[in-house]
Amino acid sequence: MTSRQIATLKPTYFNDGGALQIQPTFTPPGMDDPSFDLFLISLEQLIEKIFPPHILEELQQNTNVHLLEKTFRKLNENLPFFHYSFSEKDPYTISVVLICPSQYTHGVGRYINDMLSRWLIPGKQLPLVGSRSMDFKFVRSPGHNYYIQETFVRILDNREKEVIQKNLSNILKEIRINILAVYHARYVVSVKSLSSEEKSAVIQENITSLLKIPTNTTELNIFDQMQHMLIKISSEEKIDEVERNLSYLMHKRPKFFDRDVFYEIRTLLLQLKDQFLFERDPRHISRIIGFQYLFKKTTIRAVSNNPNERHLSLKLIKTRQDNSSNRYCLGILVTMNLLSDTERFEKRHILETIKSTISDVQYLKDSYVSDRGDDRVRTFYFEIEKQNGAKFTLDEVKKLKKVLPKELKSRVENVVHPIFMPRNEEEVIRNIIVLSKQLKYVKDLPQVIISYDKQTDSQLSFLVIMVRLLKKESSSLKEVLKVKKPDIEITHDETKIIDYLKRKYPKESSLFRVFLNKTPFFRPDYSLDLQKARQKVVSELITLIGEFRDYNGGMIVKQNEILNKLSQLTNCRNNFLLENFFYSLRPGIMQSILGPEILMVPFKILLEVLEYDFEENFYSFHHQKENHYQIVVIGSENSSFKQLIDKSIASINIGSLDLTTSIIKLHDTTVYTLIYKSHNEDKRKLFITNIKNALEFWEKNYECFNSID
Repeated sequence: MTSRQIATLKPTYFNDGGALQIQPTFTPPGMDDPSFDLFLISLEQLIEKIFPPHILEELQQNTNVHLLEKTFRKLNENLPFFHYSFSEKDPYTISVVLICPSQYTHGVGRYINDMLSRWLIPGKQLPLVGSRSMDFKFVRSPGHNYYIQETFVRILDNREKEVIQKNLSNILKEIRINILAVYHARYVVSVKSLSSEEKSAVIQENITSLLKIPTNTTELNIFDQMQHMLIKISSEEKIDEVERNLSYLMHKRPKFFDRDVFYEIRTLLLQLKDQFLFERDPRHISRIIGFQYLFKKTTIRAVSNNPNERHLSLKLIKTRQDNSSNRYCLGILVTMNLLSDTERFEKRHILETIKSTISDVQYLKDSYVSDRGDDRVRTFYFEIEKQNGAKFTLDEVKKLKKVLPKELKSRVENVVHPIFMPRNEEEVIRNIIVLSKQLKYVKDLPQVIISYDKQTDSQLSFLVIMVRLLKKESSSLKEVLKVKKPDIEITHDETKIIDYLKRKYPKESSLFRVFLNKTPFFRPDYSLDLQKARQKVVSELITLIGEFRDYNGGMIVKQNEILNKLSQLTNCRNNFLLENFFYSLRPGIMQSILGPEILMVPFKILLEVLEYDFEENFYSFHHQKENHYQIVVIGSENSSFKQLIDKSIASINIGSLDLTTSIIKLHDTTVYTLIYKSHNEDKRKLFITNIKNALEFWEKNYECFNSID
């Protein structure tokens, strides 16, 4: 045994010794265990066996500290290096030894073992029969840490040995390049001052130098793999930092954050891609998780207290796609409850609402996260950017903060189940007879009834009944209706002769269905605009068959004329609100009677009421006289006033068509509009007086009515 082995077998790895004397980079348990000292001696002998001869010679001869450091630097430049040897007797064993830096190479041992087992003989997994390894440093150069590993692989016969001898140098070369690539990638990630673009450039430069090929001819797949490795390593490190941030919050504010917040981390990170994590600051990711956790917790509590109300939390977070880039983003975090199983609320609903407020925005790819852990509570996060990459202004952010909480509640989509209802043949025959009686003269236009039929997931269907006079120049309707368009489809059901005019001109009845794509007819709240869809059917039929009389569409045409005129007069961009107001007018016939000049007045007041701040006064009351009309608009967040108003005006003798009302509920605000027509000024004054008295009574007893509402 050597003098070191004999010296009472006590650990000596902390004592000064030869140039190759090593010590662990950790404090091992049982420091007085002589077997560990023998283990160190065996590793020293292994190092002496495999070291390059010229470096070994310099280490043994040089005693000067500066010369030794120079030699160790030369050693480091050659790392990692391998040494292998085969046993001489059957059964054969191969020993593969690796020495590499220990910093930035953690996990290399598992990687070596996996590569040797799987790829020494491609297609066959060889058994690993032994290994020894350790993180260490040389006593005479404590500033550098190294990792050594020897792996023993069993070989069955001489044929396998020959295959391994043929493949081994290439396998070890590939392993060496991969270890260096990981080393450089992890090192670059640790340099906080570099941007992601600079880190990518450094990695590419390192890879090309490893492969000894010009930069402009780097194989893309290699660089992409290293770039992915960089992203993966960076995202893992950021996840650790996020967890530390949230741990700090949990200890600082235990009332708000409990251990469930770490479940939010797992939920979020399962959906976010490594590229997203790589390009975002850990503090930004921590804010997302923190706000998402608090919003979800608050909303669930609010739903348990008021299950029939809509609850929404919103947070806008300014950020950049990368801290070093000029791509500015705006994070949108929304938590909202659904009131029924038929409701649907997704990213597209939020994005469409944002685009209706700021048009030049676009969704940032791979930034979408949704949490559906609760049946009725939905949490969404995604990022948007301007199409020109500019910053979001303070006014734009303020506008979104003001608009989104109200608009998003009205954008919830209700999924309607398809209705099964067989065609009523009796009603069809009755309509055919009615249309046939309208044809009294040779020059009469074709008579048409258009009625809604049904809807599917993607289409609307209308049933069309047409009765026309057949003349010499009349073409076959079946051929005319063979239209091929992407947004419309017509299927012919039946055609037959039902009667004759003057015993000479046949009356032909036809039944056919028109199918339309539903998408263009969705309103902002995702209800279907059947009126608009019907207009589309009418315009398409006019194109195909020429002019006809829309038998059941006369009032609809009049309504559309008034609504279009009203839209022009008000110059309103919110067509959704304008249509809601117009079609809420009761009695319904007043939609075709009241002129747009009169309707313009209450609608403009309605817009003001919806912007009213009800914190100071809990209701808004407006009245205005226009010719013989007395117009009243009342708004409040408590709708109980309506019953008192109706009761107060019931004592006035008002004709059925002299009072038009509208009730609109939008963004938690109820707006009640009354349009009273009377040529008697005293009656108009009495109308206003009764309403004022009812509102005063309601105000005095507001607490009572508030509890009822």
